[in-house]
Amino acid sequence: MTAKTLTIGELAKASATTPRTLRHFEALGLIKPSRSENGRRVYTLQTISTLARMFLLKRMGFSLAEIRPWN
Repeated sequence: MTAKTLTIGELAKASATTPRTLRHFEALGLIKPSRSENGRRVYTLQTISTLARMFLLKRMGFSLAEIRPWN
């Protein structure tokens, strides 16, 4: 059985953020999408959990640089 994957738009909607933010997090190394056969980003459901933890830490006052080692 293959794991469910999400497109960048689906993940943005599920995490209440934008594709631009997700691309920024990827550039910083905070999330690491796989690529589909046609080169599009695909994310696993685990990424939603990672984003939820990141957003919680941001609300607690941590910077993205401080969060990076925890991912």
